[in-house]
Amino acid sequence: MMEPGMESIRNTGPMKNQNHNLVHSLSATLDSAARYELYGQDAQEMGCESCEQLWSKLKNSDQEQLELLRQEIKNHVQNDAFD
Repeated sequence: MMEPGMESIRNTGPMKNQNHNLVHSLSATLDSAARYELYGQDAQEMGCESCEQLWSKLKNSDQEQLELLRQEIKNHVQNDAFD
């Protein structure tokens, strides 16, 4: 069930919902990638190699997602659909 007023926001916001979703996902993924770097440093300081590897893998995964999101936003801009 959608929160009260959300339908109006989805339909009349300053940006098409799909473009907002792309930008929001890009932002969230950027934050995650930055945090994984810090988490990896913490794991290194604690001497936990398996955690270091985990954070590195998750960061790499986020980097792949970031590239997909960047490319899709670029496509929207190039096709004059980023509004």
